[in-house]
Amino acid sequence: MQRLRTSTNRLFLSFRIGSANATQWKTLAPRWQSLLVRHSSSQRDERRWHWTNFSRSAKLYVIFPLPALAGCLYYIGGPNIPPIFQQAEFTLFIVIAKEQVSTNNFILAVRPVLLLEHKRDPYGKQWSTGIWSVEFKQPQLQIARSYTPLPPTTQSCAEDSVDVLRFLIKGEEDGEISNYLARLRVGDQVQLRGPHTRLELSKDITDVVFLAGGTGIAPAMQAAYTLLEAHPNDTNSKPRMHIVWANQRREDCLGGVSQDSEENTDMASTRLVRELREMQEKHPDNLKIDYLVDEERTLLDQKRLSSITKNTSLVKFEPLRTRIDSRLIIVSGPEGFVDFIAGPKKWCGGKETQGELGGLLGRRNVRDWKIWKL
Repeated sequence: MQRLRTSTNRLFLSFRIGSANATQWKTLAPRWQSLLVRHSSSQRDERRWHWTNFSRSAKLYVIFPLPALAGCLYYIGGPNIPPIFQQAEFTLFIVIAKEQVSTNNFILAVRPVLLLEHKRDPYGKQWSTGIWSVEFKQPQLQIARSYTPLPPTTQSCAEDSVDVLRFLIKGEEDGEISNYLARLRVGDQVQLRGPHTRLELSKDITDVVFLAGGTGIAPAMQAAYTLLEAHPNDTNSKPRMHIVWANQRREDCLGGVSQDSEENTDMASTRLVRELREMQEKHPDNLKIDYLVDEERTLLDQKRLSSITKNTSLVKFEPLRTRIDSRLIIVSGPEGFVDFIAGPKKWCGGKETQGELGGLLGRRNVRDWKIWKL
């Protein structure tokens, strides 16, 4: 039996390093059978037992390594590289950069542990579809939470490549996932699962108002990237987009100046503000950005909302619709912010739905706009 195990292990190792071929298999298989018969010839039942285990061993050592070998060859020489994410399974990523952008917020950059030379963006399908997210797993508590990747820009960290994902994380005192992510260091591994499409953005969209609170700016930047860069529209058909980013403190959007403001734009800026400015400079006729700060008493109130929506009236709202018409208002941010602007979402049948329209938008009847809460 020891000789059988030795032969089995040798074949397994040869398959793992990719050196096994049909000749080796034809040579070793009869030898296995001969060893097995000699070893178990004394008892019929024992022989049957060993043959059964031999069959199982052959399946374990031969069948499983072959797909792995084929996968490696596919990765190395195939015309198309398989997707990074595998359906419902978690994928290992490694932290490559971490940057504190304010007292409570930081940007976490990760890339797959398995490094591949992607010739094109492996997340291209998601970027061109709409707003999407992935789940981070907290391994000790076995829980997960979704976060929205930031779009790629030239302002991104130097380590960036097409397979890198960046996330804006807000540290929360009672946040199990955010505290876990805050403890990660460069070189640590983390598990991600997805991607999950949160909202498809049609190429027929003509106008978007995105009301973002705090870290809700991440999906706003995603939407701008999808509509103005990822969609293959010509310049004349690109939609008009207005992002309103509301924060409690100035440090979260340091250097951010509204487009119509006369304030100095040369002041020190956070990375996110620089990236937003870059997008705005790239699409001056299609992207407008306003910065509101609670401590400066520039608030998103009924008057400002009326100005943004151009004093339209009559609500047209379908809460369960996954595709929207040409004019869209998106609300994203902490739960309290979304409730204040558009009313709370609702759980129905074990799923989170849009719920009734309420808040400022509910009181301010807007006409010919679809409203979506993230």
